[in-house]
Amino acid sequence: MRNCFVPHCDAFCKKNGILKRMMFSAPKDNFESWKNRLFNKREFRETDRVCERHFDKTQILTHWQHIIDGKVCELEREKPKIKSSAVPYLNLPETEIIAITTNKKRAAKLKPEPKRRKQNNTNSDQTDKVTNIQHNEDDECDTAIRFEEDNIEVENDQKTIGIKNGGADSTNNLIEEKRQIFDAVYDDIYEVVLPNENWGIHRDPDRRRYIAFTMFDAIKMNCSVAIKITNAFDLKVYANGVHKTNEILPELSVDIITKLVNQINESAEQGLEKVKTARL
Repeated sequence: MRNCFVPHCDAFCKKNGILKRMMFSAPKDNFESWKNRLFNKREFRETDRVCERHFDKTQILTHWQHIIDGKVCELEREKPKIKSSAVPYLNLPETEIIAITTNKKRAAKLKPEPKRRKQNNTNSDQTDKVTNIQHNEDDECDTAIRFEEDNIEVENDQKTIGIKNGGADSTNNLIEEKRQIFDAVYDDIYEVVLPNENWGIHRDPDRRRYIAFTMFDAIKMNCSVAIKITNAFDLKVYANGVHKTNEILPELSVDIITKLVNQINESAEQGLEKVKTARL
């Protein structure tokens, strides 16, 4: 489900225990007013929605009104409606705040990992191997888009991170930095600009372990492409159930994911056998 278009509104509601909200799309004859009023990292679209927190209660129609025997009778609407003249104006962030937040997220990048002195033992040689792995196309899943049941907890990535950084403090700092960046992307995941309407967005509803994107094939009635990114920045790409790519992303942001999904979509349009991830 697409969330409220207003920046940080979803995070505010989750933090304050606001579980249910009425969501509204812009009336066709008032779309431009909404578009000019709402600021975000991209333009407001007809498919976007805004929640009730940004309207006065008088602008929301929750009941039908009928005059019977000269008396006004009200009947609750099954689905509330926003007045055609209504424009969101409450609880909107300043344009400057959005710009600052956007710039910070774009600048959010993991610090380069210090090189570790080479040791003359086989264990060291094995652990210093690059984590990026290119899988064979014959490595198929049991179903079209089944994700592997791998260890995707951030703390399970310590074996790789700890060795490269050479200490527990560096490991903990890197894990915490990844967690903060992932949480920010998780909250704003619906800001990712998808290539077309065949693409969908998914995220772990319980423990913020992953976010995912799928491309629906209306002819075969399945998801032909699936992308999964974990809270350890582990990227996996599947095409028709075949595991195409597994690598660790050096950085993560809404803009990076937008670029990544669009690159994969371009590859898919040329043929699913060509699906791969380009270097970002």
